Amino acid sequence: KQKVFISLMLVGYTNCLNKEKIMGKILCFTVGLLLSACAIMPSSEALNGEWLPEEIGGSPFTAQASLTFDGTQQLLSSYAGCNRLTTRYSADNGKLDFGYTSSTRMACDPEHSEAEHKISQVFVQAERFGIQDGKLLIKDGQGNVLLRAVKSS
Repeated sequence: KQKVFISLMLVGYTNCLNKEKIMGKILCFTVGLLLSACAIMPSSEALNGEWLPEEIGGSPFTAQASLTFDGTQQLLSSYAGCNRLTTRYSADNGKLDFGYTSSTRMACDPEHSEAEHKISQVFVQAERFGIQDGKLLIKDGQGNVLLRAVKSS
């Protein structure tokens, strides 16, 4: 009887240890998931400053352009060599929303006009943003990267 009781105690103890290991793994997984969610969803302050577009729509963007986010006024100003585009924005937890865009109306050469058009299309399609490896990623609702930019030094 004692051998059976001791065997049952050992089996119970082993099961208890296994449950603790499983609970520990679940806890570690949950903490990791929460921390990764925080890293994925940057605050609006992460946008502040001047960004230089490197890629739009998956293609290299070679025009000299800049996007300047002013978090105090929630204002984005863009310049690609001819006209200045300005829009209000709201950003929170990785979500991004642009208001109506206003622009100066100067006649531009085709290269500058095309660059401005590409940037303005990003404003229309954008729904999310993230910072990855120090680069700004503006994304559509499906998570496709519309624009990739590097912070100006």
